Amino acid sequence: MKKNNAGTEEVIDIFLSEEKFPIAFKAKVDELIGQGWEEAEAREWIPKVTFQMELYYSVDQGLFMVEAETVESIAIFNPYSGDELEECEDSIIEQADSNYYCCPKCGSTDVHIKAWVGLNTSKYIGTAEEERIWCPHCERHFEPVTVEEFKTDGPTEEEGEE
Repeated sequence: MKKNNAGTEEVIDIFLSEEKFPIAFKAKVDELIGQGWEEAEAREWIPKVTFQMELYYSVDQGLFMVEAETVESIAIFNPYSGDELEECEDSIIEQADSNYYCCPKCGSTDVHIKAWVGLNTSKYIGTAEEERIWCPHCERHFEPVTVEEFKTDGPTEEEGEE
């Protein structure tokens, strides 16, 4: 599983109140006190702030969120598997060749296709019967689209197959 590509992340705004989220509220207060804040100042500030949470989905396990402002600067671990999320690939916007294929959902050009390869020669023979691409970022199979099509049409919301 990888971190979201810049520009493709989905963000939810949340507010912490001590009454509704007492555990998270206390954890945030403790964090701010550890950074040198006075407790009263932290308790007054937290309910007034919007926390942007970046969404992640672990296939067959569920959703989880990470504070969006920290994504670039910390290691993120999947809470279900304990695995560290890999850094994301460069955005397709940075790709010069519009004929590259990409994932129609996230736009990553780090996509794979099944192929026949000579076992002893490693020579490419051709694609397998099923010509659907695999996106390791989305962890899904999709029908391929070109970078140009992605730039023109934008991401699709279609569900791929695992």
